[in-house]
Amino acid sequence: MVISITALLGGLAMSTQGAPAVSQPPAPPAGGIHIGAYPAGALRRSEEGSVRFEAVIGTDGTVTRCTVTQKSGSSELDDATCDAIRKTRGFTPAKDANGKAIEARFSSSVKWVIPRRNTAPVPGELAYSFIVEKDGTAHDCKVTRALGEDAVRYTAGTPPCPVGKYGLGYLGADGKPERKRVTIRQTIAVENADESRANGTTSPK
Repeated sequence: MVISITALLGGLAMSTQGAPAVSQPPAPPAGGIHIGAYPAGALRRSEEGSVRFEAVIGTDGTVTRCTVTQKSGSSELDDATCDAIRKTRGFTPAKDANGKAIEARFSSSVKWVIPRRNTAPVPGELAYSFIVEKDGTAHDCKVTRALGEDAVRYTAGTPPCPVGKYGLGYLGADGKPERKRVTIRQTIAVENADESRANGTTSPK
């Protein structure tokens, strides 16, 4: 299971000892830095934390060295951070005042946070409506009712309505296309499973 790291913060750069002063600092790859999977042991122990590191970027854009400068409290997270940085390719090397690529140090940090699992559904109601035009295009979605934690996340800006166009719209009694407003209502009910069984209600197999 791959778990995304919440943040890779912007870094600072300086030349290595004895090298010319940095005029243009090294830059991460255009596609960003992929940290990869959350370390299994740290995940199992629910370990989180921020790791500060310093990497040396060579003149060819590769990472020649990575050192943890501030530990997270989890040796596995610390090791995983520098392992990922050392494997990263495509850094833009630093340049001196003459535009020549030089070796330089890059300092940044990674924050490891375990995403929380979704909680079980809670009772609630959700109702939303949208217009289907004569050509089948759906638009003008509005949430008209939202009760309960699972329902209220559908705000006016992120309604659960269809986007795009239906293959066919609605036809009237005369067979001609008609413009319609569609309303969908959903209810989340949470009941005692034992009581449902006693009342003769069974869950589908």
